[in-house]
Amino acid sequence: MIQINKDVKGKEYPPFAVTVERGKIKEFARAIGDLNPFYLDDRVGGASEFGDRKSGPMAFVVRETSVTDRSNEIVVRIRHTTVVRL
Repeated sequence: MIQINKDVKGKEYPPFAVTVERGKIKEFARAIGDLNPFYLDDRVGGASEFGDRKSGPMAFVVRETSVTDRSNEIVVRIRHTTVVRL
């Protein structure tokens, strides 16, 4: 039987900075239809107070689940990542 640690359900963690490659910022902005030059143009981003392009506010949720067999060996590991624009 899989043991589930219910103590972590609903736990919130403090925000933290993540470095994102410039090209991925541009791809994400295009994917969500945000054509703001701040996200797409290096010159506009470079002239900003940040000195470079900055990604829009978003949240990443990573879920990982392991399934074990009767001898408690992991037989499947499932990872799902969700990106949500705030």
